[in-house]
Amino acid sequence: MNSENIESIFTTYLKTQNTESAILLNGSWGCGKTYFWKYTLTTIAEKESYRPLYISLNGISKIETLEYQFFIRLIPFIGKKQSNAAKNTISFLTNILNGISKNLTKLGLNELFKDLDLEVFDFQKYVICFDDLERCQIPLKEVLGFINNYVEHKNLKTIILADETNIDSTQEGYSNIKEKVVGRILNFELDIRSTLPLLFKKYKLINSTFFDFLVSRQTYIVDILKEYEQVNLRIICFYFDVLERLFDFISNISDEYISEVILFASLITFEFKSGRLKSSDFKNSQNLENILTIHYSQAAKKIKSVSVQNSTTEQFNYAEIFYNRYLTKRINDFFFYRSIYTYVLTGYLNVDDFKNEIKGRYPAILTDEINSIQRLNNFRELSNEEFSLLTSKVLNYAMEGKYTIYIYSNITELYLYFFEMDMINLSKEYILKAIEDGLGIVEQKKQINDYELENLLHFHNDNPEVERIKQVIKTIHNKIKVEGFKNHNQEFIAALLDQDIQNLLGFFKKHSLSNELFPYIEMVPFFAALNKANNQQVYRFMMQLKGRYSAVNIGDFLSADYDFLKRLEEIIEAEITKVDFQQPRKYLFISLKMILNEICVKLSSSRKASI
Repeated sequence: MNSENIESIFTTYLKTQNTESAILLNGSWGCGKTYFWKYTLTTIAEKESYRPLYISLNGISKIETLEYQFFIRLIPFIGKKQSNAAKNTISFLTNILNGISKNLTKLGLNELFKDLDLEVFDFQKYVICFDDLERCQIPLKEVLGFINNYVEHKNLKTIILADETNIDSTQEGYSNIKEKVVGRILNFELDIRSTLPLLFKKYKLINSTFFDFLVSRQTYIVDILKEYEQVNLRIICFYFDVLERLFDFISNISDEYISEVILFASLITFEFKSGRLKSSDFKNSQNLENILTIHYSQAAKKIKSVSVQNSTTEQFNYAEIFYNRYLTKRINDFFFYRSIYTYVLTGYLNVDDFKNEIKGRYPAILTDEINSIQRLNNFRELSNEEFSLLTSKVLNYAMEGKYTIYIYSNITELYLYFFEMDMINLSKEYILKAIEDGLGIVEQKKQINDYELENLLHFHNDNPEVERIKQVIKTIHNKIKVEGFKNHNQEFIAALLDQDIQNLLGFFKKHSLSNELFPYIEMVPFFAALNKANNQQVYRFMMQLKGRYSAVNIGDFLSADYDFLKRLEEIIEAEITKVDFQQPRKYLFISLKMILNEICVKLSSSRKASI
């Protein structure tokens, strides 16, 4: 039933005098029932001069607790007609809620409410929502009996929110009491087109430019959500938070790439929140980067199936299932963004990688050196003159350091093959020296890419000289990376020594789930700074560490931190044995050592599993 029909029925229900039954609003978890009550039905109730009340039944296990929650909701509306005894009770309860008489909360509910006569309440001017019926731990017969007392005998307007698919309808007495209490069951269906503007309002004050962005992309987002039948508001809200984080980096890029980001972020969110992708999958792209190949393969199969009847049952891998679930009609808007994939699954966004991926989407302007190596890779199609010209040009470009360090492996493999096939008049020694000289020059540019190195080292080459050059490239890569972290070291040390708490908190937030926070930190200057930092900063550092590694599966992401943290634990253990180590400084460092030990134990299991 659409929301407009429900609004009409609810309005009629409120206008009907002396009702003796409740309305049950039925819908799946996360479909927006609570949101609909909060932002639509309560507005209708207030227009009809009703006072809306709300109680979640989630986790309530005793009728007494439900009574307490019910009475507490009524406290702000106690009228002048109440007896003095009742007013005293209300005053007493208000004090409890304000923390003034906390020592009295051990009194039983019967004692607290013994003087509160609810008969004087005009229940007919209230409408109450009981949410999460399926999550209530009280037997359904009892909780509905409690509700019925007010619905039938006090004419209290009542709406119950539930997911009936998760209710055990075989519970004794449930069907009978439900039939007595519930006058009408309304099956709620989220109208995503009318709901999205309400969800967007969250950002209007806190991030107005992002709000404008969502409004401008509303039609495209609605189409995605409707096509994939996504009606779970919790998942949709998570998705919008993901987009907000990405927004700063996509607001000024081409529309086609914005559409790619919006679509890809939505699909990975749907997969993650449905449980088909897990946080630990961030290391494994599930072959999603090769979706285009799957698309052409599927198209070929369809053409073939027209003339050939295939009776066998096909077994699909994850990427093929993903393609069939989402992309048969949207392949033109799909691009695999590894940084977004990792961010959705872990909460860590590598901003530099994301920027590079966006930058890489724009058509490259090929330089002559890149065009030359690409043509030389297809040497079988070259004329003799072209081959001679390109082998000379590419090697000269390589010697001048014109390529990124990762391309030198390809150049080495190519020229050693030409040498072995007697296709060039150059010695192996000359070729290798030219490669290493070029690497020495390009090293000074200090341009590195983790993914390119990972791809380079992933495949083994049978030629030992090519493998040796790969190791040279790896050494240069790591050297540049370590040098790049000198500023990182200085920033961390400055944050430790600074009296402003925001600098240290900001540093940890900036590097959140970054696996490069500790592996490149130099221990000696770092520990010197920690030792010099005041007690307050040591304590803050300790708390930030504790928060960073609080997740159960954190070792899946940060196992690379183990060596540094274990070494730090050992140094602190030696430090606290010194005679002149005073209190409370000693207490702080002992506590820090214990936290480091707990973290290392947590990280070590993942570390061992990966070896």
